[in-house]
Amino acid sequence: MGDLVAGISDVFKTFEPEEVFVPHPSDVHTDHRIVFDAAASCTKWFRYPSVKRVLAYETLSETDFGLSVDQGFRPNVFVDIGLFLEGKLQAMEIYASELGAFPFPRSLEAIRALATVRGAASGFNAAEAFQLLRERS
Repeated sequence: MGDLVAGISDVFKTFEPEEVFVPHPSDVHTDHRIVFDAAASCTKWFRYPSVKRVLAYETLSETDFGLSVDQGFRPNVFVDIGLFLEGKLQAMEIYASELGAFPFPRSLEAIRALATVRGAASGFNAAEAFQLLRERS
């Protein structure tokens, strides 16, 4: 874990990001949880003052399969992806080994359905949803 934190820290020092996207902490994929913990260590304002906003994203088949009832993904930031949804679906086809036949959560149909649901929740035709974890302005 220390090597991962050090690697992310080096990138933050070089790049000085203002916005950081992390997997949701309730994600059931072990690697995603490790990345969350390591990245969270690098978002402390007194060590990395460039970081103004930290957002968690959802991963189909990982975030929605957590069993903790008090740490579920609760989106409160939505980004309109209506113009980009078809391109996103085409890009996902590059990762054919990660896709499955519907109703598998990482199917093209499920990805489109989630974008539609997130869009309906936010007034767009299609949206990506995030959970704001920290913001400094």
